[in-house]
Amino acid sequence: MSDDANKKECLACHRGTAETPLITLEYRNAQFYRTPPEIVRRNAFLLAATVVATFLVFRITLYLSPNSDFNVGGYNIHHLFTGLLLIVVGGVPLAIFRGFTRRMDVALVVFGVGLGMALDEWVYLIATDGSNTSYLLPVSFWGGVVVVSLALTYLVVLVAYRTRKSNAGRVAAEVDG
Repeated sequence: MSDDANKKECLACHRGTAETPLITLEYRNAQFYRTPPEIVRRNAFLLAATVVATFLVFRITLYLSPNSDFNVGGYNIHHLFTGLLLIVVGGVPLAIFRGFTRRMDVALVVFGVGLGMALDEWVYLIATDGSNTSYLLPVSFWGGVVVVSLALTYLVVLVAYRTRKSNAGRVAAEVDG
């Protein structure tokens, strides 16, 4: 098979989805895959929605029931630490595997929930004594809002960079090349 035919076949190779093909680039005899811009935007929306929803659910739940603790063997486990475990469970598959399947969507949601949990408590555990009443203080709430907002801003910047028109044209030229 010629290189041109191989490149065109790779454009429609991902699980038969011709609408959102996996873009293959070659550099020094190695292949690199680029996720199409529409999938990048969808994944960014899914991640942002999951982080914000997690933040809101924890804030509302712990406002209504401030003395809800998760204790293991006499240790109070903050949701920042549970969030870090979820970041690992969801993030490792995202770092290793490529493509866009339901399993990858589940990994993205798990990663987003973990990120939302960790970001929610990050300022709280730094700026307060870590008590249940401190979680309800304005510094804890606004600290969480700021940190989640910074993470979402970072997400928007990355998506804008990855999906900008000049970038898409460069990728198409490299593939058609």
